[in-house]
Amino acid sequence: ASACAAVRRHVPDAVCVWCSWEPPSHDGRPWRPRNFRSRLFTVRKYMVRRLAVDAGLGVLQTDTDAVWFVNPFRLFNHPALNEYDVIVQRDSPLANAGVFFVRRARPGSGAAFVVSDLFDRLRRMTGDREDVLREIQAVVPSARSVPPKVDNEQLHLNDVLLGAVIGQRVWHSSLLRLLSFGETPEELAARQAATRAALARMQRRGRPVHLNGTGGGLPPFLPPCGDPLLAGRSYPIRDVDAGDAG
Repeated sequence: ASACAAVRRHVPDAVCVWCSWEPPSHDGRPWRPRNFRSRLFTVRKYMVRRLAVDAGLGVLQTDTDAVWFVNPFRLFNHPALNEYDVIVQRDSPLANAGVFFVRRARPGSGAAFVVSDLFDRLRRMTGDREDVLREIQAVVPSARSVPPKVDNEQLHLNDVLLGAVIGQRVWHSSLLRLLSFGETPEELAARQAATRAALARMQRRGRPVHLNGTGGGLPPFLPPCGDPLLAGRSYPIRDVDAGDAG
């Protein structure tokens, strides 16, 4: 509340909302995020889900250190981008979780899945260390510790996007890499090859990306626009330069 009051002193007509939401407690204990970053990552993705999925609004999330010199909605609504429901800032290895735009996130849609699954991962990976370790062990039973960046929203977003491409939920960036998971050389090589192939499909300019619609119940990102692959469909994901929008 004090932050909103400070904003309005400088910008009187600013719309400012302070979120007091906290995840449900574990075993009657309060939610205890390890630091402000954990709280910020989780709460802001909760707000995005509430606004985009529950309220059906188009939502642009932007980091406080991002500066917009022009109205970005002119670009988002241009025919070059208007068909896309999720627009992200490029970053390593795929996308930045601090600046992205989501719209038409109807329940059951691909956009709703991306927002909801990202929030759910962050909710599970923040809070009391014992609770987080229990969540990690549900994915990696051999885990014995909580990695320091397990609550990093960007690592989780990239896994959500990658999983949608290869058709199964993955924890490559957010857990396995952080834990140095003890795979056999053959398993490691196979996973790395699948990851490289999926990244190549996502980053290839102007070519369709194939999403497996069955693995993990993953829905498509966008309306179908190509031939099916396995149980999935084809969806165009390509880089669009600002110049393409005129």
